[in-house]
Amino acid sequence: MIDIAKRSRALLAGASFVLGLGAMTLTASPSFAGSLTGHTINGSLQFCTLGSGDNQFSPPTGTAPVTFDWTDGANVDTATFSDSQLTVRNQVIDVACGWGMTFQDVTAPFATLELVSSDFSGLTFDLTDGIIALSWTGSSEPRAFTAVFNLELPEPSSLLLTGVGLACVTLVRRRRTPEPRPKI
Repeated sequence: MIDIAKRSRALLAGASFVLGLGAMTLTASPSFAGSLTGHTINGSLQFCTLGSGDNQFSPPTGTAPVTFDWTDGANVDTATFSDSQLTVRNQVIDVACGWGMTFQDVTAPFATLELVSSDFSGLTFDLTDGIIALSWTGSSEPRAFTAVFNLELPEPSSLLLTGVGLACVTLVRRRRTPEPRPKI
């Protein structure tokens, strides 16, 4: 006769292994990275240096896919969040003193920021504590600039699989620990 406790431990161990393996596979594959669609993103645009002046984006918050933009007589600035990318464009019409942009995903913090391509000169970028900070030195000549960044977020289903796998491991460990026997 098969011991029911041994069978349930084996079943839980197998389930936790399969779920853990599935979670590792999903999180390791960039094609399964979470989507920004439906996420609330706050954006800020300040001219000449990051952190000085009022926010020029209006409205400063949007739901992805979303484009933040600013237009004046000197240039047109846009930052577009698609499913998993950020594209920043600046069309300098006359002269641009430079700017600083920051973005925060209110729904889930940005996990990675990878520059794919850029023809901006003097563009710097940083991702700290889930907040994207971009800074550009500007241009004294009419020209169009574009930078494209890949963004990754944790995928909700991989997080769920990881949680279920950890719960199964906890149950297996609890069942393996023998209960203390009363001393007689």
